[in-house]
Amino acid sequence: MEILQLPNDGYIRHSLPTDLFDALLTEAFECNNQKIVTGLVRTDGNQTCDHYGMSDKNTNDLKDFIFPYIDHYRENFTYLNDIHYLSSNSPYVFGKPWYNIQTPNQYLPIHTHQGILSYTIWLKLPILSDFLFSYTDILGNIKSYKIELSPKDNGDFIIFPNRLSHQIYPFLSDDPNETRISISGNIFLQGVEDFKSGKNLYVGHPLSK
Repeated sequence: MEILQLPNDGYIRHSLPTDLFDALLTEAFECNNQKIVTGLVRTDGNQTCDHYGMSDKNTNDLKDFIFPYIDHYRENFTYLNDIHYLSSNSPYVFGKPWYNIQTPNQYLPIHTHQGILSYTIWLKLPILSDFLFSYTDILGNIKSYKIELSPKDNGDFIIFPNRLSHQIYPFLSDDPNETRISISGNIFLQGVEDFKSGKNLYVGHPLSK
């Protein structure tokens, strides 16, 4: 008897180096950068949690660290190699990341991202926090994959396909000032107009098409 699992894509997980983790966490605590607005809002139109932009220096440092993991993803999953929308290769572009800062009972509803790959980095986690992927199986049933997180996971990150739906549940705490801090970001393929104008600051290699 054979028991065979049909192939599917997944995610990769690793940890930040200490110096990069410290720099990102310090900036997140200070929140000196411009507050940004996302499409994740409650029914009253307000954001489900606060989001802040990242400095150019930390963005560049994070790009240099994250970019090699694109190759790791390609080596282990078929998703990137199956993208055939372009007639020739295009460089990867590291989109500007942002900090998500949640207080008790705040959340990030189910959503997807732009680009081709997305990532999440956990900087400061409460005692119990859940990150959930949602997807359909080969029969069209909705499946969930939960990553249970705690402070021991601070500094870990995951990289996954941008269209993979995910959400972050609210967390509970007796301290109303406790925060859950994470980073989100996307990796794109560079557009022709941006290439011609030299607009993108965070372009890197390898190439993809």
